[in-house]
Amino acid sequence: MTSVEEYKKAAQRQAVYTIIIFFIIIGVLFLILFKQFANSVAKPLNQLKKYISPLSLGVFPSEKPDIGGNNEISEICNSTDNLIEGLKQTSQFAQEIGKGNYQINYKPLSKQDILGNALLEMQENIIKSSGEEEKRKEEEEIRTWINEGLTKFNDILRQTQGNIIEMSSKVISELVKFINANQGGMFVFNDDEEQ
Repeated sequence: MTSVEEYKKAAQRQAVYTIIIFFIIIGVLFLILFKQFANSVAKPLNQLKKYISPLSLGVFPSEKPDIGGNNEISEICNSTDNLIEGLKQTSQFAQEIGKGNYQINYKPLSKQDILGNALLEMQENIIKSSGEEEKRKEEEEIRTWINEGLTKFNDILRQTQGNIIEMSSKVISELVKFINANQGGMFVFNDDEEQ
């Protein structure tokens, strides 16, 4: 019976060694798969996270990460890069508007680009209000010019009342200056003489 028991013990030892080797092989395969996962998923995700993080602070990242392959992570990286380029263009457009360059051209990222379309609407409103302000300013300058002229000529008429020669001379002199003319003349009709 000893040989049967020895045989059973040897078979049990062999089974334990086989199970241990099996688990070692499974562990090694798991480590290899985990390393492959880390290289193909975790590392690119960490690079992408470092690339996107400055955006949360309003800073454009300096360089695009090198995420190779044709997978979802590389597509996310490419889309993020497109977004950053669009934001740079939008930022430049807003800076030019801030500098007073209202004629700058800008194309939103898409028809649904909320920020880009809002900036275009702001540009149109600024151009419109600038035109209205310029028109109002011109009208105000004309009113001021007319009022100054009326005041000036009323003063001349009041000061030279009764002296037609002095009045004529001062009126024509001030009128030439007032309208920036080269010269002027005034003719007085004399009822006393028929000629």
